[in-house]
Amino acid sequence: MNDSDRLTLTYANRYPEQFASEIARATNAEQLEVLFGLPAAAAARVTARLPAAAFLQICSQHRDQIVTWLNAASFDDAVALLVRIPRPNQRTLVSLIADRTTRRRVRQFLYFPAHSVGAVA
Repeated sequence: MNDSDRLTLTYANRYPEQFASEIARATNAEQLEVLFGLPAAAAARVTARLPAAAFLQICSQHRDQIVTWLNAASFDDAVALLVRIPRPNQRTLVSLIADRTTRRRVRQFLYFPAHSVGAVA
């Protein structure tokens, strides 16, 4: 990894909102080039913070990449990604999270009200 890549990764990890805002100004192809060049966890963090139009375009065209990012993402970043995806697609994507514990926690968070028995189970 060269110095430019390290700088980009550091910026993406420390300031994901600002990073997302900056790449949102680029074309879709340029956004994808940047996101696909990041490690999966960092790409998930940034993608979850993209403006809606850019986010939905990426999600509609690159489902396999979204699954990769979900599997690498922290719980918070995985939830941040999933809450922005239409509910029918959420269920499919959640079922593709490889780690059983993460998958269960995400389901509890997304589908059960905080005060319900399902959220506690």
